[in-house]
Amino acid sequence: MNRKPPLTDEDEDLWSRYTQTVRPLHPKKSAGPAAKPGPKKKSQISSRAAAPAKSHPVAAPGRHMIDGATSRKIRRGKLPVDGRIDLHGMRQSEAHEALNRFLHASYVKGRRCVLVITGKGRSEARDGYEQPGVLRRKVPDWLQSGSVAPFILGFERAHIRDGGDGALYVLLRRKR
Repeated sequence: MNRKPPLTDEDEDLWSRYTQTVRPLHPKKSAGPAAKPGPKKKSQISSRAAAPAKSHPVAAPGRHMIDGATSRKIRRGKLPVDGRIDLHGMRQSEAHEALNRFLHASYVKGRRCVLVITGKGRSEARDGYEQPGVLRRKVPDWLQSGSVAPFILGFERAHIRDGGDGALYVLLRRKR
């Protein structure tokens, strides 16, 4: 039989300090003394209450207005695409202007779901991490702000056949 040697006092102290810093991913599902968080300080409670809720990396503020079935259809590429724009090779200012024109025109024409192709871009290494291309990073911000935001219900990363990480499905509001 293989038995592990008993922990030294130093190891137990190290383990104790480590487990005090660990917080469960799903507190309701966790059990055990090492997983229970210690008493909360007032500063921890207020900062957590003020922290924004986790969301999809490219979720628009209005995404909650998309029902679950429609969201699944979008993610799976089952919602018909009524129009598309390819922003490859454009400078930021050109791409922003073209995207705004395209989304305004799509809304006026009553389109429901459009595909915005940003491309994956050249990865930039910053602080040891790969960063996606500029348009891929900027387009979600543009969709959430500015003159097009009122037309948009939400957006999701495109299905792999429509561009995957290099494209977004944008769900537009119905024209009133």
